[in-house]
Amino acid sequence: MNVITKSGTNNFHCAGYFFDREAAFNTLNALETIKAPFSRQQYGGAIGGPVKKDKTFLFFTLERTR
Repeated sequence: MNVITKSGTNNFHCAGYFFDREAAFNTLNALETIKAPFSRQQYGGAIGGPVKKDKTFLFFTLERTR
């Protein structure tokens, strides 16, 4: 669990990301005879903005790993 405090802003802002690693791009090292079936996807985003100008602010973030 992460807890982060941020100062508010009177503008809406958002961000997102996606990272993908597929088994097709895996390679063998000197000690392996078969490729490892490793696949991983990480994605997430964040949004923040005002609820009431100069008083109350909203910030939400989501991160997932599959």
